[in-house]
Amino acid sequence: MKSNKKHSGLFSEFPPVSTKEWEEKIHADLKGADYEKKLFWKPSDSLVLKPYYRADSLAEIKYLDALPGRYPFARGKLRKNNNWCVRQDIEKKNPKEANLQALHAISKGAEAIGFNVSEVEVAADIKFLLNSIDLSKVELHFSGAECYLKFHELFYNEINRQKIDVTGINGSYNFDPLSYFLLYGKFKNSEDECFNNGFNLF
Repeated sequence: MKSNKKHSGLFSEFPPVSTKEWEEKIHADLKGADYEKKLFWKPSDSLVLKPYYRADSLAEIKYLDALPGRYPFARGKLRKNNNWCVRQDIEKKNPKEANLQALHAISKGAEAIGFNVSEVEVAADIKFLLNSIDLSKVELHFSGAECYLKFHELFYNEINRQKIDVTGINGSYNFDPLSYFLLYGKFKNSEDECFNNGFNLF
C-alpha cells in the first residue's frame, strides 16, 4: 500500500494536459509548417498514423472488448487453440551473422525466426544459417530467395542431413510471384517460370 501511495503522490505532481493543449504546443513548435505532412505517417493509402494517441482516441472503437471468435473478429476467428508465437525477423543476410542473431533471439524467448535468404546459395550456407537451431521446436520463415525452388532443395537436403522428420517442421516461404509483377508490371523472369516454380514447390 505504501508503494501505491508513493506513486500516486509522484503522479499528482504532474497535472493532466488536455488534447487541446497538446495540439497548441505542437502547432507552436512547427512554426507554421504543415502539421499533417510533417508528423502524420501514411504507410499505405488507406492507413494514416497520427504522431500520438490518447485514451480518448479509443472512445469510438466499439470492438475493444470483443472476444476471439466473435464479430468483428479483431482478435481472430478461433476461440480455442488461439495461441500466438513470438517471432523475430533477422536483419543480417550473411548466413553466419544471421545465425548468431537468431540464436541470440531464441535464447531470449523467440519461438519463430524470419530469415532473409538472399545470400544462401550453396549447401554450406544453409548449414551455417541453421547451425544449432532445433528445427523441430523453432518455426522458420524464409524470404528474399532468388529462386525458392533452389532454396527448397537446399533446405530439404539440410533436413535430411540432420535426420529430422520433415512433418515436425513448421514455417513458411514468402513465395509471391505476383508482388514483383504488381510493382513493375512484368514478371521477374517469366510468367511460366514463376508459376512452374510455385507448382513444383507444392
